[in-house]
Amino acid sequence: SEDSVLVLTEDTYVDSLTNAVSDNSNIFLNGHKLYVNGTETAANEGTYTADQEAATADDTADETQEADTADTAAASSTPYVVGGIVIAALAVIAGAYLGKKRNKKGIPDPSEEEQQMPQ
Repeated sequence: SEDSVLVLTEDTYVDSLTNAVSDNSNIFLNGHKLYVNGTETAANEGTYTADQEAATADDTADETQEADTADTAAASSTPYVVGGIVIAALAVIAGAYLGKKRNKKGIPDPSEEEQQMPQ
């Protein structure tokens, strides 16, 4: 991933390398050489320090905490949304059932009575 860091402690030989950072700036050579499939590969000529490691760890921890908070907020509201939908569906079903029951008993619909009253 783009936030990964590779620090060489000796000359390193690998058959292949896939890196999300195209310029390999996240690979610190520390004075060593990196060979990919026998060819020397360019990377960060600098030295990786503990300060950089701490900063990277803090950034990663902050990003993880923000993602966890967002996931928790979305997950905690899900039961309320589902519950609201269920209650609305039950209200519609109950209304339809009571309307049919009223019509079977011959009880006039109150809204129809208001329309038939002379003015």
